Amino acid sequence: MTASSSPARSSQARAGDVPDGTARQGAVHLHQFRGPGNTDGGWLPLFDQYGVDVVVCGHEHHYERSHPIRGHQPNDTMTPDPAATRTDLVDTTAGTVHLVIGGGGTSIPSMDVLFDTPQCNVITGVGPTGSNGKKQPVYVTEAAPWSAFRDRVNPYGFVAFSVAPGTHAGGITSMAVTYYAVTGLYGPIEPVDTFTLRRTRSDGAGNG
Repeated sequence: MTASSSPARSSQARAGDVPDGTARQGAVHLHQFRGPGNTDGGWLPLFDQYGVDVVVCGHEHHYERSHPIRGHQPNDTMTPDPAATRTDLVDTTAGTVHLVIGGGGTSIPSMDVLFDTPQCNVITGVGPTGSNGKKQPVYVTEAAPWSAFRDRVNPYGFVAFSVAPGTHAGGITSMAVTYYAVTGLYGPIEPVDTFTLRRTRSDGAGNG
């Protein structure tokens, strides 16, 4: 399922793009992360409303993963709130996990911009025109309690998903996820980040 990230779209149109609550697991694909402080942060309430398990995006040329996110802090940058901080097993009924998977191939990977501790740069405004002829962003650096994993070493890689839908109504459905780093052309692959997303199926008694 692919959802457009255009900020011009209405919330009604967006809602039609998000998996409904009858899905066993819901995944959304966007070009770029849409967080609370983002200009199009209206996606996050929809992810909560429809119980989206994982959002996959790119734009940046590296790999990173969030904790399950639900809501945001009452500050100017609207820092995303992690609903849990366990990294190997994630209950996605608590919140949505966001993945940046940008290691498909580029001559200018961006893993060097990642901090060695959970921090991030948040764009808070637009500055003067720079030497490149473009307006320069204004950043503030803050703690990123929502950040679960950042690959600061490997520029190239891919993610494999293995879904187990469960065997009966109201049972457990899970998604095993592994990020593999790739070394060189046709080079070896190495698992770097492995975790499992799980939830109770919504087709059980009392649900829906």
